[in-house]
Amino acid sequence: MQRYFFNVHDQNGSLLDPEGTMCSDREAARRVAIDYVRSILAEDLGLGCIDMNGKIDVLLDGAVVETIAFAECVIVIAEGRQRVNSRSSA
Repeated sequence: MQRYFFNVHDQNGSLLDPEGTMCSDREAARRVAIDYVRSILAEDLGLGCIDMNGKIDVLLDGAVVETIAFAECVIVIAEGRQRVNSRSSA
């Protein structure tokens, strides 16, 4: 396990991760980053404004090992298109 750090950059500026998160490998760190971005976007949606231009830098040992754009973390469905993996209505 290694400690990865997740620094967020968006319209509000930069939020540096002071603690990091232990991950088994880089792919696990990528999943953590995507979940983090989705959480940010969900919170922003509640406020009525989403910044799809943001990004998150994944760092290991002080070096950026991956940058993930917010836009890579969600699928935006255009008007008139159907969702591919739609939830069943209960």
